[in-house]
Amino acid sequence: MTSTETSMMDLAARLSPAGRLAERGKYQQALDLYGEMKARGVELTSQDRANCGTFLLCLEKYEEALAQFRAASALEDMSDLKGEGSYLGHQGVAQWLMGRHREAVTAWRCRVSGILSGKVRDAAGASEGLLLWYAAVTLKDHDLLKYTTDYFQKLSILGRIASWPGPLVELALGEKSADDVSYERFHNMWLDWLLGRGSEHREDLLKAVFYFAVRHRLDSQEPECRKTMAQVARRKNRWSELEWHLARGELSRA
Repeated sequence: MTSTETSMMDLAARLSPAGRLAERGKYQQALDLYGEMKARGVELTSQDRANCGTFLLCLEKYEEALAQFRAASALEDMSDLKGEGSYLGHQGVAQWLMGRHREAVTAWRCRVSGILSGKVRDAAGASEGLLLWYAAVTLKDHDLLKYTTDYFQKLSILGRIASWPGPLVELALGEKSADDVSYERFHNMWLDWLLGRGSEHREDLLKAVFYFAVRHRLDSQEPECRKTMAQVARRKNRWSELEWHLARGELSRA
C-alpha cells in the first residue's frame, strides 16, 4: 500500500461514525457500532475488521485485536486486491504489545519478503521495513538489523524511497539526521507539533518522531529515546497510527 493510499484509508476511517467516536477517545462505543452492524446482518469489510482491531488495541485487548486483523487479512487475500498479508503490520503490532516479539518479527518479515518477491503489489515497502527496523534495534538483533539494512538498500536501488516515508529509511541508514528530515519534510510545523497545535502533516510527524526515537536507541541514547517516545505516546487519540500504539507500549514499560 502506498503512503497516499494508506493516508486516504486512514482518513476515510477517521471520518466514519466509528472513527469520529474514536477521535474523541470513545473506543468501546466505536467498537459497539460495528457490533450493531453485525447484529443487523451487515457483512463487515476488511477495513471494518481492521478498524475493530485498532479500537481493540486502544482498549489493550490485544488477543482480540489480533483475531480481527487476521480476519481482515483473510478477506483481503480472498479478494486478490492487495496481495498477501495486507494487515501483517497490524498483526505484528498486536503481537509485539503482548510481548510476543518474535512472532511480531515473523509477521513483519513476512510482509517485507512479500514486497521483495513481488507477491505484495500494493506497497512501496518503506513503512513495512521501518517496523522491522524498530524491532531489530529494540531487540538488539544484529542479524535482523543487517537484514533490514539490506532491505532498505534494495528499496533505494529500486527508487522506492523517493516519497514519504522514504526519508525515514535514509534516517535509518544514517544518510540523513532527524534535523534533516524535520527541515526537509516539515519546516516550521515541527514546533507546532511539539506544542500540540494542529498540522496538516500530523500523521507524518507522529511517524517521524517515533523513528527519531528509534534512531536515538540505535545510537545508544536511550534516555533521549524514551523522552522522544513519550512525545509520541502522549498525542491524543492517534488510534489509526501503528507507531502511536507501539509508543504507548513503550511508555507502559517505563
